[in-house]
Amino acid sequence: MPNLRGICRTLWFAYLISYPFNAYTTYLGIAACCLTMIKYCGSPKLSLESAQTWFQTAIHVDEFHVLSYMMATMMAPNGVFVNGPVIITALLNAVNELKNMVVQNPDLPLLGNATVKSYLEKGSSYQVTDAAKKMRSDIEVYCGFMLIPLALVGTASWMAPLTYWQMSRMRYMISVNLQQAWMRFD
Repeated sequence: MPNLRGICRTLWFAYLISYPFNAYTTYLGIAACCLTMIKYCGSPKLSLESAQTWFQTAIHVDEFHVLSYMMATMMAPNGVFVNGPVIITALLNAVNELKNMVVQNPDLPLLGNATVKSYLEKGSSYQVTDAAKKMRSDIEVYCGFMLIPLALVGTASWMAPLTYWQMSRMRYMISVNLQQAWMRFD
């Protein structure tokens, strides 16, 4: 099996770089999420029992939730607010990968700087990661309410809010962060 860590890292960085240009960002995000799930859970087998076991493991990986969010909002207009949760996930992955690169090779030219190292330490800390995941879940909740007027005005497809709310119901049962976001919304 090839080094999926390097491929996932490349795809997440390519997503972040290509987002301002809107160049295949959805495809890069889907590929990065799928490969990250394979990295954490292994490749799925073709038998029914092993596929069920794989999905039971993969459903608890953070990228599974991002992938389901991306699929639910594919028919929504592209914008920073709608894609905010995916951007936050890409930034969290990028900071963690950069920190791992600095730990493995502390003499890297740009990343070896003490200031950059301290920023990477702060960015990959538990407090920042937890706050970013909370913010991502809050944006996901607000995005669902934003899709309804967009569908009424005609900017978004009617399928966007319908698929979003169906996926949101499924993800609410699994994701603790999304449950807490709904509690904060109330």
